[in-house]
Amino acid sequence: MGSRILAVFAIVFVGIAFGLVAVVVFLTRGRSEFWVDKKLKVGGMLLTLSSIIGGASGCGVFQPTCYDTARPPDTGEPEVTCYDVAYEPYRFDLGKISNTPTLTITGEKQGEDGKFFYKITPKDSEVEFAKGAIELDTTGQFTIATGKKATPGSYELHLTEGALYGDNCQYVTTITFDIKDDTK
Repeated sequence: MGSRILAVFAIVFVGIAFGLVAVVVFLTRGRSEFWVDKKLKVGGMLLTLSSIIGGASGCGVFQPTCYDTARPPDTGEPEVTCYDVAYEPYRFDLGKISNTPTLTITGEKQGEDGKFFYKITPKDSEVEFAKGAIELDTTGQFTIATGKKATPGSYELHLTEGALYGDNCQYVTTITFDIKDDTK
């Protein structure tokens, strides 16, 4: 606690000095390199002292702060943290979309196994065009046969895992695709 009070007094003193130097820089209109240099140095000291106040109970005495993380127990394995790579447990890629005589979508799923379901809706609509389970073969290939012909426009393929609706339903992804007018 004593170091914190000392730091507060130092901040007040350096703050007054900073104010005086800032007035001199203002009066010289920033043309004096000497006073601008002093203002930067005194400002740096003010920032340093204020960081001591903010971190007096943190890093200096090995207590976690919002920037420190508690060290996990040593398991003998190296700790790896990746911030730039999104974790994708599975990825669906659409291959071919055919609308003759009915809408059929083929594609490939990569990643973890699971029971997947689909729902096709016109883009920005909740009206269901088709829905059902996705049957995957052993290589991850799938075919969705809707049994209906789609009108030209944009559609969304909503994919879920576990169930199509309800408590077991987990959102996977939404893929937008277009159906072209094949009469032109």
